[in-house]
Amino acid sequence: MTVLLASLFIMGLYCYLWFEIIQKNQDVAALLGEVEKLTVERESLTSTKEQIAETAPLRDKLARYFIPKDGVVSFLNGIQALGAENHLGFKVGSVAIEDEASAPDVFENVKLNLEIEGEWSDLYRFATLAELLPLRVFADQVGLEIIPEEKNSDSSKKKAPPTAPKWRGHLTLRVLKLKN
Repeated sequence: MTVLLASLFIMGLYCYLWFEIIQKNQDVAALLGEVEKLTVERESLTSTKEQIAETAPLRDKLARYFIPKDGVVSFLNGIQALGAENHLGFKVGSVAIEDEASAPDVFENVKLNLEIEGEWSDLYRFATLAELLPLRVFADQVGLEIIPEEKNSDSSKKKAPPTAPKWRGHLTLRVLKLKN
């Protein structure tokens, strides 16, 4: 009878140890799964950080094609300076900010209505330089007209040498701006 009790005790102990080993194996498998998951996440984050570092110069270059979110005033000052450098009478008729239809969450349009006066070559140079700014500029409307000279009926006055005719231009420019 003691042999039977001893055998039952050893068999019970063997079953207990067998269940404990199975439980420990399951715990180890779960921990290994977590370790693998964390390793994959870590590698993904490292890869993302490397891509961010590698693309930083390209993203900076791309951002320069748009007016920064707080750069409208400096942009307007630059446009006015461009008009002054080209010897133009310059007036900003209106400035409006509208959402960009293709990406309203990211971009806005700064819409400028400009009135400029000067010689033909100066107006042409200004319009060309405005389109060639290192920004995404659209010339939505360009209108140019010659300003008629005023005739002086007094023939006794000396005739002034002919001067280049003056021109008046109306430009509507649209420039992409980063929203946020």
